[in-house]
Amino acid sequence: MVLIGLNLRAGITSAAPLFLDLQEFLGYGAFVAALLPSIPTLVFAAAGLSTAWLAFRASPTTWALLAGTVAAMCGLALCNVSMPSFIRENFAQKTSLMTGL
Repeated sequence: MVLIGLNLRAGITSAAPLFLDLQEFLGYGAFVAALLPSIPTLVFAAAGLSTAWLAFRASPTTWALLAGTVAAMCGLALCNVSMPSFIRENFAQKTSLMTGL
């Protein structure tokens, strides 16, 4: 449970220090710079509204099971394909160790 909790927060807490670098690198303006940090809060609010509906399986149909499986596998496929490049780029001296982990 602790690891799940830490994993849920990492995406939110680790993004903020990168915003200034992203603004300089990508060259976006003040509007995007103000909007970007608010997106996690907005998404949490919007997704949180559907939690009860999803938790009680309001769609106990086969298509929901299939669609959920496809969505989950798409995420896994994206990570599976992009992770080796990410490891080579960011951990060039420890490629074998990081791939193993």
